[in-house]
This record gives sequence, C-alpha cells and structure tokens, in this order.
Amino acid sequence: MATTTVFGNALHSVSHNGTALFSEGPFSTWFGNLVLDLASAPLPPGSYKLQAEVVLAGNIEIYLPRDARYTLTGNTFAGGRKVREGLDYGKQLQKRFAAFFGRRSAVPELPGTIGTPANPGLSFELELSTLLGDVKVYRL
Repeated sequence: MATTTVFGNALHSVSHNGTALFSEGPFSTWFGNLVLDLASAPLPPGSYKLQAEVVLAGNIEIYLPRDARYTLTGNTFAGGRKVREGLDYGKQLQKRFAAFFGRRSAVPELPGTIGTPANPGLSFELELSTLLGDVKVYRL
C-alpha cells in the first residue's frame, strides 16, 4: 500500500511502526520533505527493502543504524546525494531547539544499544529518488 503526502513533510519511523513500516511503502511526497527513521528502534536481523520518492520538490532524509549494510539506488535529477556518519552540526542544533521548546524533533533518538556489538545480519536496499531536492543518509 503506497503512502503519499501531497503538501508538507512526512515522518515514517520504525519506533512507531516496527517492521510493518516496510510493508507500508513505497513512500512519496509531491512538495515537502520525507524523513525515514530506521535507527531509533532495534530491528531483527534480515534484509529490508524501502522505496521513497519526492515527485516534484523536497528532500529525502534517512536515518540508518551505523552498523547496518545498505545499497542506495534511485535517481536525483537536480540535487545531491550525501552520506554522513552521525549528525551534522545543523541537525544537532535542530534537535536541541526542539527539546528546548518542548517539541518532538524529526531527528530520531538513538536506541539504547550504543556500545553493543555490530549486527552484520542487518541490511537495507534503499531506492530513493528526487526531482528537485537532495537525498541525505545519516548513519547513526
């Protein structure tokens, strides 16, 4: 079943939906940002596939567990594709401002598994496409 947002931002998270998130896609938005959080809750080992697109204008941000393997495919017509280890300074500030004003941030909280051994059995096949916008992958 496809999940589409016409105007505005959309957040989809494994901490809310668990593995059912992967059967809800593909995800799309026409105008706005699409945030896919795959890092805020532990997932059972396995291979997961996710499709997402911004039809006209907006960015796709995806948060992955640092130790997971992934492949990134899809098209970006006018924009870039960036992979970052951890959060950049702007995302850290966004998270702090949201906490200060008592709001929930779209930047996920990390699960309480920091310092545990890597999970080599977790992999993602990501097909992410934008027309006018960036694809940003954050490995948390």
